[in-house]
Amino acid sequence: VTWSNAVLRGADGRVEHVIGTGIDITEHRRLEREIIEISEREQRRIGQDLHDGVCQQLAGIEFMSQVLAQTLSGRGRPAAPAENAATIARLVREAIEQIRGVARGLSPVVLESEGLMSALTELAERIRHVFRIECAFECPRPVPVPDNHVATHLYRIAQEAVNNALRHGKATRIELRLARSGGRIVLGIHDNGVGLPAPLPSHRGMGLRIMQYRAGIIGGSLALERRPGGGTSVVCSLRAGAG
Repeated sequence: VTWSNAVLRGADGRVEHVIGTGIDITEHRRLEREIIEISEREQRRIGQDLHDGVCQQLAGIEFMSQVLAQTLSGRGRPAAPAENAATIARLVREAIEQIRGVARGLSPVVLESEGLMSALTELAERIRHVFRIECAFECPRPVPVPDNHVATHLYRIAQEAVNNALRHGKATRIELRLARSGGRIVLGIHDNGVGLPAPLPSHRGMGLRIMQYRAGIIGGSLALERRPGGGTSVVCSLRAGAG
């Protein structure tokens, strides 16, 4: 049996429910397969994005470059070279942005001690822009996480918690918080959504189990909390320097 702490706390902070502190080997392997499948789906998505997005942009750049070359040589139809050059520049900018998006999907946390803070800042900005809701990242003091393995799992936990808040919680405000307290790194994702059902269903979603699994991999604990004013908090805590 693989052990990983995950609890549900009520609005008063008391533990209401233990969310599977033990994961047997069969479940452990199933979660590993699920993570691999998620990775493979992401790779297919990235391949599709490259084919349908970046490759199309590059094809357009090639065509416009040929038109511009013919115009400048006098062999093509009369046209405004400046206009063609401006179109090429626009296509290049769009291709760069698409490639950056793909790169963020492949490696969301930059290999540096402040990479997690930067990645969470970008995640909050993206949520605000795409979903048009309030989303903020708070980190009163720098919390360096030099181990990229740990930082990436923390980022994926935040990403999954945000996804749950949007899809299931119908949240209109999400707060991401990263802090260091008492020798521990604490990541919190708080929303104002509909909250967790009471009692918690015996069949929990794969997203929660994967968050629990990721927390266990880096030696951390995962807690779900019902917020006093409504909504849910997901808190991952681990010893600083773990991993």
